[in-house]
Amino acid sequence: MNSHAHDEWVIVLEFIPPSPREPFAYGPVNALVEEMRGWQPVALFSTDRYALQLRVAAPRPADALRHGLALHDQAVRTVGLGHPVLVRSEILMDPEFDRQWDDAEQPAVPGEPAPAPHRVLCDEAYSATRALLQCSTAAEVTDVLVRFVETVGAQVRCGPGDAGPGQLAVDLSLGDGPRRHALVDSVSVAGLIIEQSLPALVSDARAVLSRRSQPDSFSDGPSRPRS
Repeated sequence: MNSHAHDEWVIVLEFIPPSPREPFAYGPVNALVEEMRGWQPVALFSTDRYALQLRVAAPRPADALRHGLALHDQAVRTVGLGHPVLVRSEILMDPEFDRQWDDAEQPAVPGEPAPAPHRVLCDEAYSATRALLQCSTAAEVTDVLVRFVETVGAQVRCGPGDAGPGQLAVDLSLGDGPRRHALVDSVSVAGLIIEQSLPALVSDARAVLSRRSQPDSFSDGPSRPRS
């Protein structure tokens, strides 16, 4: 497709460290922004998260998000930032971005619908990670994973992860019990979020369970106190 037919999109990506023990430092994040200077980056930084705004040309929102994430991942590898975890993404068409900025300055018009940006999740990955820390059984951990998958727009199926053409399957199995997989169209916003966030979330879930010293931590009931 001719690049002149592409729309300009404003995307916002927010990331947290892979672990609270690995906070972000200003230097590498600043280097990341400098590495992405060709896409008009604007960044907000703190040691526990950073948000990055980019302008990307693409025919569709999913393409813009995929391209923006690829640019970010390449820059992360270049500056050695580690493995940031995506927790929020937002996409707006460039004129819509400007219009909403202007609309925020003006009172709403009665009877006129509010602008509807193409909003793509959110803080679900961050919330799910925090919820995992409160889990004490495999059933609770599985419930956190299933809620995340369904919230972002994917499906959970029991049994083998037989992905069809153009589908992505991620194993949610945590040990004993039925096998579960997340299934989603790979070329979709939900697919991008699953691809970016779910493997790390499943890894965190398994780590939470591995720290439970009682052998019945994989049961569906509450874990028993140490005798």
